Amino acid sequence: MWTVKLFSADQLPSVFHEPFILNGYRASETSVVECIKSTLQCTNETVNFWTHFVPFLYTVWRIVHLRYYLDFVNDPFTWPLLGLLICISLCLSASCFAHLFNCLSERACHICYFFDYSSLGIYSLASCIAYRYYVFPHCLMNTEYFNIYIPIGALNAILWCTFGACWSRFMNMGLFRHLFRLSVLIVPYVFCSLPLLYRVFVCPDKECEAASVTVHRQHFVAAFCSAFIFATHLPERLAPGKFDVFLHSHQLFHVITATGTILQVNSVIIDMNDRRAFLESEIGLPTYWYSLGLITVVFSLQMLLILCFSVWVYSRPEESKHIYPKSQNTNNDNLEPCAETIKHKLINKCSAERNLEIMTKIKKQ
Repeated sequence: MWTVKLFSADQLPSVFHEPFILNGYRASETSVVECIKSTLQCTNETVNFWTHFVPFLYTVWRIVHLRYYLDFVNDPFTWPLLGLLICISLCLSASCFAHLFNCLSERACHICYFFDYSSLGIYSLASCIAYRYYVFPHCLMNTEYFNIYIPIGALNAILWCTFGACWSRFMNMGLFRHLFRLSVLIVPYVFCSLPLLYRVFVCPDKECEAASVTVHRQHFVAAFCSAFIFATHLPERLAPGKFDVFLHSHQLFHVITATGTILQVNSVIIDMNDRRAFLESEIGLPTYWYSLGLITVVFSLQMLLILCFSVWVYSRPEESKHIYPKSQNTNNDNLEPCAETIKHKLINKCSAERNLEIMTKIKKQ
């Protein structure tokens, strides 16, 4: 009752294929109910779903928990943190949505990942806003770089993480596409992290002695490990087909990135509390349109881009929708002649047996 039939990669259109993952795929036209059922079955997407669904629930719980200690409504200083938590929740939920429903159809697969990519963009923007108001090193405050930091982060979210990432789904499979897709993850993160890297590793004005620095460094380690796992497709690259359901690279990527976001939020909260008086006197309080308002505007533009890409997807023909190996004749048009042939053979056999029976009776007479 709760099982969904699974297939191998050569039984599905190429849009559903994952590198070095050979089995455990759901059908290319799975229903919504069957998609939900598959969360309790061992498919190659099950762990992908749960490794971001559990962190999503934790992040929502943390927002509710912090609400008792921070005034998210009336205190503008908390808005960048609230924006970061909301965008992390959006990112995790979009990932869950993509991995759960990407097998509804070929077109649905593209659209699911459009939302997944755009959520990474809005998360990178929220990180920039939180870093600008809580984490920036003192020596870089009120500089030209400080002033253009968030606008460039917004452009990265719209052009790089949304437009570029969505466009990459229509590139030919190969090394260039993989490197481009990797750059969509790395470039916004590196730009967002530059001031923090400077503060943590260059240590201007002894700012590396802050209580948050150790947690920031742990976050960088998690980010590096997740990028390495994503880029190399280890361990399934070493043994294709052996890690189809458990412990393949995307699952490890999810676990490490979820851990990294927890570390990021912890470090941001430490800086927010420890540096509040200094930050308010140096750069002032955040404004709505440079925190939550900007996130809302960029998110709306991302949805508009996704709508445009979705219309384009529906204007394109889909690949073959077969769910069996092409070498197998499972088409009903091919089965009908076979059935007719068997029917005629049975009729001929019955006629021959009847004629033999009549001839035997004649001889006896």
